[in-house]
Amino acid sequence: MDQVLRPIAVAYGRVLEKLGDVLDTPSLILPNTKFFPDTFKGDAEGIATFFERMRSYTPLPDNLPVALRFIESEGESEKACNSGGCSAPKLAGRYLRIDREGDGYVVDLHVADASNPTVLAAALARSTGGLLLLEGGVDLSPSEFGALSEVAAIASGLGLLVLEGASVMTKACSGVREHRATFLSTEEAAVGLGIFSELHNLSLGSSKGRLGATQAEAVEYAFSWVRANHEILDHLENKPELIATDLFRVSPPSGAIGRFFRAFAKRRESPSATQPVIILPKKPVDERVADLRADVEDALREA
Repeated sequence: MDQVLRPIAVAYGRVLEKLGDVLDTPSLILPNTKFFPDTFKGDAEGIATFFERMRSYTPLPDNLPVALRFIESEGESEKACNSGGCSAPKLAGRYLRIDREGDGYVVDLHVADASNPTVLAAALARSTGGLLLLEGGVDLSPSEFGALSEVAAIASGLGLLVLEGASVMTKACSGVREHRATFLSTEEAAVGLGIFSELHNLSLGSSKGRLGATQAEAVEYAFSWVRANHEILDHLENKPELIATDLFRVSPPSGAIGRFFRAFAKRRESPSATQPVIILPKKPVDERVADLRADVEDALREA
């Protein structure tokens, strides 16, 4: 998790270094009718209204001209498989282009992505984050624009929309497939959401129970690491430039919970279950039993 938390914390620090003053009191935006009460029909006008409503919860000026440009890339009109019997569209995802036009911007949106509400919400959240970066004058290269835009979206309260888009289950004739519609992985988005939640003391509440299984597992894991690093959170709140320059240390969760999550991380990083792995013990059995007993006794003392 160090390899996940560190780059997300650095990216979060870069965002707050430039936009911290306008992102000091964000709300956690939920994908429900309370935050998005407009009737959604899925046409161009409905998507534009949805996008406008989303931007209204961020520090972007209300009078900032923003237009959507619907695009269809080569091969996008294909289906999700090549059998001809599948009706699911081939989603694009992980795409971001924003062009300046006059005093405003034109944002590209893939037509296929508009067919899936979760992918659409993630794409528009990413675009909103990109607009925040451009308006805030954040220095960035084209290669990092997508991921940093998603971090900016998380920092502005749109983290749940980004997280949901990181793992989208879609139907295909061969069964259910997982589609990643974000530049950030599920774990990276969960870390960003954990930082946001801790910085602003905002709980996911009942929305946590509505997360997909992949996202819920990532949130449980990521939040434990974020909470174990109060120094990083303190610097993000008071001196984000220190985090932006990667001048910090990452601490793992402590105690029995920490050992569990470290074992969980090793399991996630291990080769696929379809690849047989032979593990030879490096210690005699008696020594390994003694080590295990010591770990259990330490866990009981710390519990």
